[in-house]
Amino acid sequence: MQNWIPVSLGDIVDFTNGGAWSENEYSAHGVPVARVSDFVGNTIDLSICKYLPKSSLAKYSKHRLHKGDLVLATVGSHPNQPNSVVGRPVRVPASADGALLNQNAVRLAPKCSAIDQEFLAFVGQSPYFRDFIVSRARGSANQVRIAIGTLKEMAIRLPPLGYGSERVVTSKGCLLPNLKTCARKRTRKQAGV
Repeated sequence: MQNWIPVSLGDIVDFTNGGAWSENEYSAHGVPVARVSDFVGNTIDLSICKYLPKSSLAKYSKHRLHKGDLVLATVGSHPNQPNSVVGRPVRVPASADGALLNQNAVRLAPKCSAIDQEFLAFVGQSPYFRDFIVSRARGSANQVRIAIGTLKEMAIRLPPLGYGSERVVTSKGCLLPNLKTCARKRTRKQAGV
C-alpha cells in the first residue's frame, strides 16, 4: 500500500444526512422509511418499517436510498453493544431501493463515477473505518454521536494508477477511473462550470 494515494474521505464522498419529519407525517402505506432501528447485520430490513405518503417524496427526495448505497448510523451505543454501535455500516439492499433515510444516519455516495461504490463499501466495512469512528465518537455513557465533519477528515488511501491507464485498481479487483478525473469534475462543479 506504499504507492496508494492519500485522500480525505470528504474529498471523494458526498454525505447526505437522513431526514427528520414529525410523527404525524407517517402513514399506513407509501414510501418506506429506513430508520437506524431497521439496520440488521450489514443490511436494512424494512419488514416493520414506517411509511411516509407518496406525496412526501418530492419534499424528501434528497433522502432517497439506492441499492448498494453505504449508510452509517451516526448515533448509537459504545462498542460493547455491537448491534447498535455508532458508525455501524449497512449496504442498501434491492428491497430498500427507493426508501427514505431517517435521521441519525448518513448516506455516503461517491462524488463522481471515478470512485466505485463497491470500493467505498469495502472501506466502510473495514476495521480501520470502524475504529476511526469509535475512537472519535462523543456523547454520554449511553449514547454517542459521530460528527459528519469528523468523518470527512478521515484519511484513506486509494490504489495507485495503473500502468499508463486512466484507471486505478482496488484490492478487491474493481477498476476505478483515474482520481484526477474525479478531482477535475469536482473543481468544475464547484466553479459552476
